[in-house]
Amino acid sequence: MVAEKVGRLSQTNRTRKALLQAASRLMNQGRKLTLDEVAEEAEVSRATAYRYFSSVDALLVEAPIDGAVPDPDDLFRDVAIDDPVERLIRVETALQDMISANEPSLRLMLAHSLQRGLNGEGAGELPVRQNRRTALIAAALMPARRQFKPSDFKALTRHSHSSWAPSRWLSSKMYYRWMKPTRARCDAGRFARWSRPP
Repeated sequence: MVAEKVGRLSQTNRTRKALLQAASRLMNQGRKLTLDEVAEEAEVSRATAYRYFSSVDALLVEAPIDGAVPDPDDLFRDVAIDDPVERLIRVETALQDMISANEPSLRLMLAHSLQRGLNGEGAGELPVRQNRRTALIAAALMPARRQFKPSDFKALTRHSHSSWAPSRWLSSKMYYRWMKPTRARCDAGRFARWSRPP
């Protein structure tokens, strides 16, 4: 039962990722897209595409963000760091850079996913947003994987995952601007590190 649920979640993530990558390929060709064209490019049915994205606008907002997140293999290629903390700092820096460079698009993507939830869409097993952090965090922690029981490693990855959510960084940044208007240019990443639970 658990293996079946994990398998379905992996498949939904792959399907969603295929749609995002198809949209990126078509956008790079300079074409005006429809969800039907993206579905065809991703080799999924039109109905499947609409289950994952309520509109082509939601897909077009998220596709560039998906491309801006570094691939774990690229992030750690030619890096001779085995210390998991240093590797996590590398992930955190890459994610902070991505968030800073894509803040307006991220805010729009978060608004789309919130709207889907309010409309009752995406309920059940379909992810409302693509999970991009877990693979980076798991790659950062990989040198220490043998030091943990599998359940502890999974819990550590999950805790790190929730601590680095873009929505958390963006809301922390907004809160800090509201509380300290004179320090509005505060680095959101430093504030996020300070505000993390122990």
